[in-house]
Amino acid sequence: LINESLDDLRLLSRRLLKHADEQTDIVQSIQTECDRVSQLKICSVQFDSDCNGLFLNTEIAHTVLRIVQELIQNSLKHASCQHIHVVIKGKNKQFELSVSDDGKGFESNSPSFEAGVGLKNIRNRARLIHATININSTPGKGTSTTLVISPLNTAE
Repeated sequence: LINESLDDLRLLSRRLLKHADEQTDIVQSIQTECDRVSQLKICSVQFDSDCNGLFLNTEIAHTVLRIVQELIQNSLKHASCQHIHVVIKGKNKQFELSVSDDGKGFESNSPSFEAGVGLKNIRNRARLIHATININSTPGKGTSTTLVISPLNTAE
């Protein structure tokens, strides 16, 4: 039983190491997510990118995608917005992602801004991938979030 468990653990370790070296096209992943949300017809989701294909370490790409999903979910759930705009810029070894909505917004200095589990998760995920994140919101004017990874290590 112990030998079988060790064999399973070795197999799992090999699989994890294999995936650590893989690269994921973050532009395509986020485009797919935006298309999926658009099909729900709850609000319009516009996606723009100044780069075609930006390959990141799979772990970082998945973390960025989870952040995007959380931001879009927040916009759908709390903002009562009509439009969400997702933009990716990739240049000079820097990745910049912005997600903005035209929803009801909120007071950035309110206790609920700091207490929200979703916003805490977003900040924690950004910290895990050594990204900076800036969340700006104004009541009646929507919310805009910018995530920056710099320097960016991409596949050549």
